[in-house]
Amino acid sequence: MPPDLSSKNRRKEKGKPANGGNPLSHYAQWSGLVFQMAAVVLVGYFLGSKADQWLVTESSPWTLVGVITGVLVAMALAIRMVLHRNKQ
Repeated sequence: MPPDLSSKNRRKEKGKPANGGNPLSHYAQWSGLVFQMAAVVLVGYFLGSKADQWLVTESSPWTLVGVITGVLVAMALAIRMVLHRNKQ
């Protein structure tokens, strides 16, 4: 019987990603996601803060809305990336 050469078995055998790439590129991709998520949350904070200044609110409801929106968008990007990586 010939050996199974599916991508999962190749990954287990060699200890490398299925595409044969450098393991450091794998870590660089995930660390890039961390910076992307932080940037999205910070943009949400900045836009919400500017909206609070423009509308002259006593509390900071738009800052909160901006941060929550940023977190939701960042999570959606992360989930999309994970699902995309699992297809490969």
